[in-house]
Amino acid sequence: MSLENEVYQTILQILEWGRMGELDKFVEAHSQDYTRFSDLPPYTIQHRDLALRLKTSLFTELIDIQFQIREMEIQNYGDIAVATYILDYSGVAVSGYTFEGKKLESSSRCTTVLKRESDRWVIVHEHLSRIQ
Repeated sequence: MSLENEVYQTILQILEWGRMGELDKFVEAHSQDYTRFSDLPPYTIQHRDLALRLKTSLFTELIDIQFQIREMEIQNYGDIAVATYILDYSGVAVSGYTFEGKKLESSSRCTTVLKRESDRWVIVHEHLSRIQ
């Protein structure tokens, strides 16, 4: 498997773990030094605990999550890889009070920095910017 395909499959697998609620695997796929900038509040750098809490909340607050990665480009720097891509995603947000659902659809420009740890890739940093 090429490095580019390996990185692509890693990102896809991590998203799938989140979608399927396999949150232990999802969290383990992020470095201990993980940081994140997001297109959702707070708009400051988020360090691992806060970043993962906010990121996993998206998977727990939405149902019927679908996603697609487009236009991925990967640069390799030895044990570091930088993936840039468009992430299209949708889901239904269900109100805990009224049990009514609201369909959400969005696209974001993403940069994901990964590093190889032993025999696997883990996410070190992510930056997401919603496409208006």
